[in-house]
Amino acid sequence: MIQDKLKQLSEMKRELSIEEKMLDYYTNHAPEGKVTFTMQVADSINRQAYEKKKQLIADLEKEIAREGEIINLHFTIPDLPSGMMPLSAFNHFTQNLDETLRLIGEDIIRKIDSCSLKAGRRQRKFYNSPIQLLAMSPGSFNVQLGALNDPSSLFYGTNEERKVNILYKSGTRLLDIMYTLGHRDDMNRLADDTDEILESVQSLYKDMDKDNLSLDITWTRHPTRSTFTILHKDTAPIAKALKDYVERRQQASQIRRFTGTITTLSMEKSFFRIKQKDGTISTVKFDKENISDLMSHEVNPLYQKEYAIYVTCENKPKKKCTYRLKRFEN
Repeated sequence: MIQDKLKQLSEMKRELSIEEKMLDYYTNHAPEGKVTFTMQVADSINRQAYEKKKQLIADLEKEIAREGEIINLHFTIPDLPSGMMPLSAFNHFTQNLDETLRLIGEDIIRKIDSCSLKAGRRQRKFYNSPIQLLAMSPGSFNVQLGALNDPSSLFYGTNEERKVNILYKSGTRLLDIMYTLGHRDDMNRLADDTDEILESVQSLYKDMDKDNLSLDITWTRHPTRSTFTILHKDTAPIAKALKDYVERRQQASQIRRFTGTITTLSMEKSFFRIKQKDGTISTVKFDKENISDLMSHEVNPLYQKEYAIYVTCENKPKKKCTYRLKRFEN
């Protein structure tokens, strides 16, 4: 069964990481000139065993990959003796999961189509297998993303990707996001994910916090990551960290830097116009607090000089961006 193979693969990788630390142990740790023939033989045997296990892992990964592309999300309710959760909470959580994967999938399709168009290739074909509720037991449920391959298929066991499995690709993208958040990794890894996607992921963590859920994740293809667990106690801090990241990113994206000469200034109406180097003229509003800054920089349209300023972009529905002075660069 594929889950047994995944468990075996995880255990073999754990053993390999330990054995790797012991490679050439005697050669590296014995005093200089004290490495005996027996020690050399022991180091050689250890390395042979290491290489053999490494090959067994590679073979097992290929075998698992032939069977299909599966990501298994195992949700547990650790602190409820009955192991139950309200049906409404379960429905709400799985709907949020479905919506998150839908948003990620649409973004993947859009990017694949865009790359195909730029490269002059024909558009790829996609299929989106349904999310499977794999099993339920007291205190846990499993959600499966992707699909097992059909052994009777003409292309079974080959690496030919006839169509793009969007659900599986969406799942691996979700894994990358969750791995980054769970390990407090470099948050800039999330730069390519839209605010809408990240806000949807945040809602999953909020649900997990509210519904007392932990999450174990395993998969058949994704060798660059180790399987990991998101504990219930970590869900609220992760949700907050993600919310803060999105807010910081939104704030940063609203700040612009203009370089140019100020051609018009109205103290009465609290605005000025700046002509940038490319000839673009932008209107910038300012507050009373900015007047002293304007005066200290001797802003005068009659005696034009170049300024570098930072402005914020205030977006309003169905209206163009309104620029407001934040500060002068110097």
